[in-house]
Amino acid sequence: MENTTHLRGVKMKTILDYNPPLLAKSGKQYVIRYNVTEIMTEDGKRWECNEVFANSVDYGSIVSALIHSKYSVDAEIAIINNHIAEAEETEWSAYQAHRTWAKTYTNDTLGVMNEIN
Repeated sequence: MENTTHLRGVKMKTILDYNPPLLAKSGKQYVIRYNVTEIMTEDGKRWECNEVFANSVDYGSIVSALIHSKYSVDAEIAIINNHIAEAEETEWSAYQAHRTWAKTYTNDTLGVMNEIN
């Protein structure tokens, strides 16, 4: 049983009846899962997680999908412009923390290495 809709780069909360792999092929895309939690429901043990989708399993695609699960491209541009204009540092710090998490999760948890030195 899988309760999900496939939208590239969009974060979704999903409940599955199996302990899901963190990275898997799903049709022509790849699903990246995080925040996997075991829960009990009326139907028994289930796993709840967030999912995002990427077109490939290279480092950049996965990091981008994880970043865009929280920030749209427009939001990224606004944050960067506000930072350059020195108008908003709190937003910038939160964005940078999310980027760092996405890179670490991709590299350390999923084992997808950044090939750029």
